[in-house]
Amino acid sequence: RPDPWQAIDDRDDVTFDRLQIVGLDKRRRQISLRRLIVTTDAGIGKSLAMDCFFYRFNLPDARTLAFQLNANQLEGGLSEFDVSQDKLDAVLLNWMAGKIQQAKESGRCSETEAVSIVERHRVSGRLVILIDGLDHVSTGLPNLIHVLNSNYWQRCRFILAGRPYALQIHFEDLKLDQGWRFLRLEEFTLEQQRRYLGSRYDAIPKQALSALANVLTIPRVLYYMKHHVSESQFRLIRTAADVYWIAIRQMIKEAMNGSEAARKLGLPRTDTVPAQVSETQLRCCRNLLAAIAYIIYRAKQDQSFL
Repeated sequence: RPDPWQAIDDRDDVTFDRLQIVGLDKRRRQISLRRLIVTTDAGIGKSLAMDCFFYRFNLPDARTLAFQLNANQLEGGLSEFDVSQDKLDAVLLNWMAGKIQQAKESGRCSETEAVSIVERHRVSGRLVILIDGLDHVSTGLPNLIHVLNSNYWQRCRFILAGRPYALQIHFEDLKLDQGWRFLRLEEFTLEQQRRYLGSRYDAIPKQALSALANVLTIPRVLYYMKHHVSESQFRLIRTAADVYWIAIRQMIKEAMNGSEAARKLGLPRTDTVPAQVSETQLRCCRNLLAAIAYIIYRAKQDQSFL
C-alpha cells in the first residue's frame, strides 16, 4: 500500500466508520471501513479484538446488528453451512435469525420476527458480519467468497481477521486489493505490560527484564504469566526460554483439555476419558511435538530425509 501505517487514537472511529487518515499529500480525509481486515501474528489479540467489535456493534447506541463466526464454521464446520452455494444466503439468514431467537434480550421473538429484524438491518446497511480465523482453514474459502460477492449481502459491513500469511494465500480469491482496508494490531508497549501485569511485573527479577524485552510484548504470553504463574515462580524467571516454557506448557494443557481425543493421549484403550490431562499425558504430548520438530528440522537439512 502506498499509504504508511497510521496509529488509531479512538477505537470507536473504527466501529462507527468515521476514521480519518493523512494521505501522502498531507491532507486529512475520511476512508471507508465497510470492508476491513484485522491482522497480526499469533498471540497479539485478533480474536479478542473481534470479540470487542462484536460487543460494541451490538450495544444500543451503535444502531447496528452484528453476527460473528469462524471461517471454518462457514466453510462447513457447522452442519448448517454444509450446503450448496445457491442455498447459502438463505441458510445464513436463517442462522442469524436463530441467533436472535436464542438471545435473552429478544425474549420470545418468533422466527418471522427474527428474520424481519435481520432483513431490516441488511437493507439499511446496518448489518455487520465478523469472520475470524482465515488462517484456520486448510482448504479454500468458497463459501466466504460467495457471501462477499453475493448481491444479497452487498450492503453489509464485513470485518475479517487472519494472520498475514493467510491473507497472502487468499489475496486474489478474496480480492483484497479492491476496497479493503487493513487494521494491524501492535504488541504491548512497556506501559501496557506494566498495567496488565500490575504487581506481578515488579516480581520479575530486574536482571531478567532485558532478556525478556521481546517476550513480554506478546499479550497471550502475558495472559498466561498473569493467570497461571505464582509470584514465587516469577522470581525464578531468568531467560526468555523460561517464559516460553511457562506459556507453551499452559497452551498445550488448555488445548488438550479442550479435546476429548487429546485427553486420551498416552492412556491405554479405555472408555473413560479424564476431564483433565495428567502430567504424564502432558509429557507424552511434548515428546510427540519434539519428535515432529526434529523430523521437520531434518527435512529442512536434507530434503531426501522424508
